[in-house]
Amino acid sequence: MDLLTARFAARELRARQRAERLRGLVPRMGQALRARGATRVVLFGSLARGDGAHTDTDVDLAVWGLSLGELCEAADDLSHLAGARVDLVPADWMSARLAAAVAHDGVEVFDVAG
Repeated sequence: MDLLTARFAARELRARQRAERLRGLVPRMGQALRARGATRVVLFGSLARGDGAHTDTDVDLAVWGLSLGELCEAADDLSHLAGARVDLVPADWMSARLAAAVAHDGVEVFDVAG
């Protein structure tokens, strides 16, 4: 294996490990959001689809039941927990295109109604 191939392989391994670690933290993030009053949380994006992992992979969560201020504070806390960027998207602010992607590819973290 040449040096370039080895570097790419190592980078891919780190990206997959990061994605697995972040996916493993999602239930804990859901619990933290629920404790703040969220009524539903859905993981979406590359972590939900299981593709496109890279060394800067972040966590994308659609959230129902929290104000924008609560989401900003929670995003900061969860980013510290994860050691990665956590994007919290208020469900009522989603565009039709994003809402369709969340509905199609999203992974339910929890829903108090369901």
